[in-house]
Amino acid sequence: MNDEFMGGLKTIVGGFVAFTLTIGHASAMNDSQSMVRIFAECSGRLTAAVEHQRLFFGEASPDLEQAQVAMFAVLEAATPPDMNHSVISWRISARAAQNALMSQATLSFNQQTSTWAQQRSDRLLADCQSFVIF
Repeated sequence: MNDEFMGGLKTIVGGFVAFTLTIGHASAMNDSQSMVRIFAECSGRLTAAVEHQRLFFGEASPDLEQAQVAMFAVLEAATPPDMNHSVISWRISARAAQNALMSQATLSFNQQTSTWAQQRSDRLLADCQSFVIF
């Protein structure tokens, strides 16, 4: 089998594993809406990060792009049809928030603000990437 196929297979399997593990976690919380909201917010954050890297560096890191694709797959699998409007809203809000953080980190003249924004952005993205295995 070729590497591209295996990479895609690992992404799908990783997304399924993350989805399965998170279902157990969400069941413990007894709130499936929370699980879908987390996936929607992560989807928005990862989208913002990919766009930011493309804008400033010409291309996004392959790991970040794979995490974004996997998160979309997990979100789509976890979203009940009656929550589509909420999911879109959560994605847009998280994307805007992530864009604001990354803009502060990149463009702020205040070093303390810039450092805080970069650390916060990195932490949120790491949390989101931890939901998917690729």
